[in-house]
This record gives sequence, structure tokens and C-alpha cells, in this order.
Amino acid sequence: MTPTTSKPSLIVFGPQKELSSRDAIDQLRREINQNPQLSHVLNAAKHGAELWKPLANFDPTLNHIPGAKLLAELQEWVVGDGPLPSYNFNTFRLPVTVLLEIAQYFHYLRELNVVSPHRLLLGGVKTCGVLGICVGFLSAIAVATSEIEAEIAFTAAAVFRLAVIIGTKVGCIAVRWKGDEVHEKDISNLVSTFPKAYTSCTIDAKSITVTASLSDIPRLTEKLRANGSHVTTVSVEGAFHSDIYTAAVERIKKFAVDRPDLHLPSVNKLQAPLRSTVDGEIITSGSLLQHALENVLLKPAAWFKTVQGAVFQLKGSKTVAFAGFGNHIPASLVSGAGLYVLDLNKLTVSNLDGFPNGTRIKGTNKPGNGVSDAQDSVPYEYPPNSIAIVGVSGRFPGADSLDELWELLLSGKSIAEPAPVKRLQLPTTGEYANKKWWGNFLRDPDAFDHKFFKKSQRTGGQLAMSLAWTAPQRGLRPPEAILAFYCPTNYEDDWWRNPIQPIGAEDWGDKYDLLKAIQDEPITNYGVVGAWEPLSDPRIRTDLRCRIVLHINWKAQTLPIIIGGLPSKKNSAGVNIRDWNTLPQPSLDEIVRVSPRAQILRGNYHTPTFLIHGTNDDLIPWQQSQGTYDALQEAGVTTGLALIEGAPHICDFSSNPESEGWKAAIQGYEFISNYV
Repeated sequence: MTPTTSKPSLIVFGPQKELSSRDAIDQLRREINQNPQLSHVLNAAKHGAELWKPLANFDPTLNHIPGAKLLAELQEWVVGDGPLPSYNFNTFRLPVTVLLEIAQYFHYLRELNVVSPHRLLLGGVKTCGVLGICVGFLSAIAVATSEIEAEIAFTAAAVFRLAVIIGTKVGCIAVRWKGDEVHEKDISNLVSTFPKAYTSCTIDAKSITVTASLSDIPRLTEKLRANGSHVTTVSVEGAFHSDIYTAAVERIKKFAVDRPDLHLPSVNKLQAPLRSTVDGEIITSGSLLQHALENVLLKPAAWFKTVQGAVFQLKGSKTVAFAGFGNHIPASLVSGAGLYVLDLNKLTVSNLDGFPNGTRIKGTNKPGNGVSDAQDSVPYEYPPNSIAIVGVSGRFPGADSLDELWELLLSGKSIAEPAPVKRLQLPTTGEYANKKWWGNFLRDPDAFDHKFFKKSQRTGGQLAMSLAWTAPQRGLRPPEAILAFYCPTNYEDDWWRNPIQPIGAEDWGDKYDLLKAIQDEPITNYGVVGAWEPLSDPRIRTDLRCRIVLHINWKAQTLPIIIGGLPSKKNSAGVNIRDWNTLPQPSLDEIVRVSPRAQILRGNYHTPTFLIHGTNDDLIPWQQSQGTYDALQEAGVTTGLALIEGAPHICDFSSNPESEGWKAAIQGYEFISNYV
């Protein structure tokens, strides 16, 4: 099969990063074990622990790192079937990154289903070349210096061992800014006021990574935000790109001299341009070991300049193949140059003629003018059944379109307003006579046809969290990140088996005829006035939805309803829906299937998650969020937790930027902004 014009013009390898789903990682493990071309890499992983003893003897300063244990566990993972261990030691994370990136590349080569696929790709990147940022530079060396697949694997084994040697522990933050009000020079001057802080990487035209000591990061973050920058913590630990490693680099080179298994090819072996992130220039001389140590350890990374230099050489195809995790192609270049990024981590496999994502190439003889039938003209990254999203629409509080929303965001205006009391049937008498209801509300809310989309009118945090493990089971991508507000996360808790008695409304759940709220369909589609709006407080007794919630809670029927669904006139035979105590409690297996914390403990949950909860919540115990946060940390999943002291269930219901609920919500949004 002849290559298509859309084969990559540039190949990029990313840095160490939070990894993908377990299914994807397991697929790469199978690639390492089952692809005979990767035998050198597999052997290096199996015997990595044997490197540690001579290394620690040579450099006693490494004795504080449990390297032998880490590499032994890596070996067990490679040959076993359990989840990949989660450690913050870069002695573990860097070689794992090399392993998985090389596996991604070989998986891609195999699925091309052509003779000599690596040579085919080398032909496409002969102008723009191969790039790598941080540890990804090691993977880039293996690919760029190799003429055939066997050479890649041999060099990859060497860079795997080299990656083992590199590691330390300091924190990083990412700094972004927009417009012309903030300048990189001003940020650099501010960073320089912290003795141990420095700019370690230029990510994009207006985005950098700053490395600082962990103790300085909170104060540095506060000052940068005050200066008009957007700051987020990077999930990478290590003082990379710093001259503090000058002496360490010399020790590494001295150790490598007498170790043939650490020797890298010479520069004249390069089969494609390899750019240094130190200055963005193509490497034409010097030792590749020295270049590797400079790119990973010694020198700040001019990543934006490096990618920009390669992109300027683009001719023809604008496809960039990216191996790694996360998104590390500068966004301004993707949009500005019209790049298409082929993410090898997300690459799906099909049996259709061997090209990625299943595009069938009908013929091999294309007309000289490039004209072909519609099927043949589709780039191979897009399968015939692809869906192209050519427009996006949305309606939001205070904005009926995306353009209006953008203008609203630019203005910085709060759209908090008095609640539509009549529309929501909010109480205005008795204890609520002086109550002022506020919030953010859609205009014309009944314009949203929830039944058309087969969605209930209100979905909760637990539903979003369940996508973290149910989406991959259905062949779908899980959420990039989840922000969970005061939602139930542990259904194994005995709390759910006992009547829940919210303060001040102990008996109301028995006083309402729930038949009024039950339609011909399950109650998730009940059509009561105000059902399209979120509840400001689940104990508003004039809202039929609240009567249902209260009744379920007070009859200890939460678990049967969550797992078995709400009864309706159609499916309520044999069940007295006036008294849902007749619904049987689910089994432990049924509970585990829907419980986020249980899925975390079983290694099925890998989505970065931020939890927010008030410590005076009488509907869902705050200890559930705390326990789930602890479980996420134990599982190595990136997570965050904001507990709001003394706050009730709806702990973020405030339009005051100084309130603790507002601050917690901002924390959560900043957390998920790292991923979406």
C-alpha cells in the first residue's frame, strides 16, 4: 500500500505526565510483551533493578531513593497483569514514560500495516524531524537515530536505563497570561525574587513553566495571580532544566563511559532532524548523551521556539504525530498553522486495511492532479463514520449564545440575580417570609428539550463520577477531569441504610402524596413546574421534587432507587409506592458497581477529581468526600479537596467572591482547567 499524503510531517514525544486510563496502559503493556520487535525494551524493563546496585555504589547520594524496590515493582508490572504502581519518584516515572511512549510508537507502526513503516514515517519527517520535551527527548533520540525498528528498540533500551538515573523532588507551576497587559519579562523579574525559583520551560507564546521549592509555591502563586497571570500547579515533580545538576551530569557521564548498555548512537546516525529544546536548533554535532542531559536536566527548555522552528518548515501535510500523555503541542501553533495532532495515546484500532482509525484506502493509483473520489480523499486519521462538529451552541445564565458568554466573561460581570420566585415555586411565607433567594438562571428554561436528549432534568456529581469507570467499559473516553460538589461517593457507608433526618424537617417526608409526582414514565422524567432549574435547597417543601428526595432519604430507600431506578405506574406492580420501604436493599456487588470510592479502591478510576463539601452537611456526610479524597491519593490519582468549615449541603450558593464557598469553587475550576 502506498503512503497517503497525510502521513505525519512531524513526530513529537511528550514529557512525564499523569497517565491515561488503565485500559490504555494495559494495551501498551501487551504491546511491549507481544511485539517481538520490542524484545530489547522488554529485557531492559525486566532487568532494570539490576542497574540500581552498581549505580548506587557509584553514587552514594542516591541511597535515599528506593530504586531497587521501584524497578522491581516496574518489572512485576511489565510481566504481570495488575495496575501500574503509582510513585512520585522520577526514578520510576521517567523510565515508565519512555516505555509507554516507545510502545505507543510501535503500536502505531504495527497498525499502519505496511512494509517498513518506520522508514515510511522517516520519509514524511525528513524536513521537520522528531522532537521531544524533557524525558520525551530520550524517546525522540531512539526514533530519530534509527533506520529500522530493531535499532529503535535497541536504543530505547539504553535511554530507558538512562531515564532511571534522572530524578529529584521539587514542585512546578504553570503560568499563563493573555492580552498585552502582562509581559514575560515582568513575570521573570517576579520569579527571580524567589531564590530557588526559575523559568524551566517556555510552553507557548504566553505560557511558561516555573520551578520552585514546594514551600515557595503558595506565595509565588499568589504574587503571580496578583500580577494578572493564571497559575496552576503542574502534576510533575522534579527540578528539571537547572544548572544545579552540573556536577551530577558529570557523574552520570562518568558512570556511562564503562557501561555499553548506556551508550547512545553518534550524531551522524540521525535519520531525521532532531531539534534541541535548549535553543530550538537542529542538532548537527556533539555527543547525544550530552544533548540528552542538557535537554532533560541542565538547560531551560525553549519548547515553543523548538516546535515553532519545526512548524515553519512544514510543507504539504500538517499532521503531527504525538506520543505521550496530555497535550503538549503549543495551542497557538496548532491554531495558527492549522495543524492536525494525531494523538497516539488516543489512536483507535481497526481492521480496515491497517490504517489508523479504520479509513479504507480503495486504490493505490491516484490521479496526477490529486483529484480522487470522496471516499479516497478522506485523510486516514478520519474513519468513514466520523462525526465532524462544525458548530457549537450553548445557553448559559446571562448568555443565550457562546458569543454572549464570551463577552460576559471578558466583562468580568457577575450575573447573580434575584431568583424567579414564581417560576421556581419558592416559599415566601412563614419562616421564608424574609428570605432573599439569589442565583444564576437561564432565560426561557423550558426551551431545553431534555426528553429529546434522553436526559433527566437534573444530573448529579455521582453520575459524572461514574463516567470515570463506565465510559471506558462502553468504548468511550472518560471525562478529562471531574469537579464534584457535595455529592455521594461511598455507597458502602452505613449512612445510606438508615433514615436520613435533615435538621428542622423531620417528619415532612411522610406528609405528601407522592403519586402526584409520578407520571407514566419513571420519576426521573416527572414534569413538575420548576423541574428544569437546580434546587437551591433540597428541603423546599413546596417543590414536588424535594418531597420525593425527602421521602427517599427518610425511608432509607436511597440505594434501591439509585441502583434499581424510581418506580412508576408502569413498573410499580407489587410495590406500594406510598411506602418505599418495600423496595429491597441491593447486594454488596450491586452497591460496589455504582460507588465511586469502591471503584477507586479496585483500580478502575483514573480521572483527576476535585471534591468540595461543607462540614455541616446534613444530607450527605462530608466524611464521604474526605474518604474518597484519601482513596484517590492512595491510588495515585490526581485529586484535590476543599472542605468548607460549618457550611451546609449547598455550600457554594453565594454571589460573594470573599465567601469560602466561592473560593472553594474557584479552586475547583482552576483544578479542572489543567485538563479541559
